Amino acid sequence: MAVTAATTNVRQVRGLSTSSREWARLAGVYFVMGLVTIILAFPFYYLATSAFKPTAELFEYPPTLFPRSFTLDHFPLAFQAAPFPRMLLNTLVICSITVAGAAISNSLAAFAIARLRFPFRTLIFGCMLITLMIPGWISLVPAYVFWRDVGRTTLSLFGVNIGVNTIGPLVIPAFLTSAYSTFLMRQYFMTIPKELEEAARIDGATYFRIYWNIFLPLSFPVLAVICLGAFMASWNDLLGPLIYLSKPENQTITVGLSYLNTQHMGVIYRGARFAAALMAAIPILTLYAFTNKYLIRGIVLGGLK
Repeated sequence: MAVTAATTNVRQVRGLSTSSREWARLAGVYFVMGLVTIILAFPFYYLATSAFKPTAELFEYPPTLFPRSFTLDHFPLAFQAAPFPRMLLNTLVICSITVAGAAISNSLAAFAIARLRFPFRTLIFGCMLITLMIPGWISLVPAYVFWRDVGRTTLSLFGVNIGVNTIGPLVIPAFLTSAYSTFLMRQYFMTIPKELEEAARIDGATYFRIYWNIFLPLSFPVLAVICLGAFMASWNDLLGPLIYLSKPENQTITVGLSYLNTQHMGVIYRGARFAAALMAAIPILTLYAFTNKYLIRGIVLGGLK
């Protein structure tokens, strides 16, 4: 009896020791995660609070972490410095078309590579992946020359310019697939049971109907990742609008921020720059807040095979 009681006590002590170590480990993990979150979130917090500080408070040292008094004067001043409503509308139009093109083109290409059998399928897919190793800035000059010539050709033949000084160079490439997005969707399509496709084929469904009615609805998490990535890339794009859009009424919000930071360096515009940056960041943060769970799930599922 004494031996049994001693053994039980030892097991209980070991269990308590293991539980304590586990709690200590979890506490350390959460502490590090909380610290990293604070470090990463602080710049946005400073941006958001500075947009509502009076101009005099923005130049105080050390800077205040919370506004002593709130003001909205910086927002009208930002609107006066640059046509941000028009730029916001232009950006939303470009982003919407880009997202639609990315969703359609990449899902179709991924379905073809994952499910259809045709010559050189593996070679074509490999060539697509090789393009991921090519830096995008290498093609800037050839791409500009290409779109300039395309615009001249379409203008002379059809009376419509889809090249330089239009949104064509910014949205049309989205309909020509992306290697990474196609790879992500292909990996997910490979996990869908073939029995679903075979059952649909027995019922007389065409390949497009199988894609539209079976694969596309099942791939919503990965599709959300692709759409969110396309939206963020298009929203944050500065180089593309600077190169292809020369008319002020066609510029995007990132160009407006750059213009405000370079052309309005006066003291009175410091708060306006914070206000404009906050307005530019809110749509992306709102979209991410609503699609966060789909983003995480899509990344996990897209990497499975």
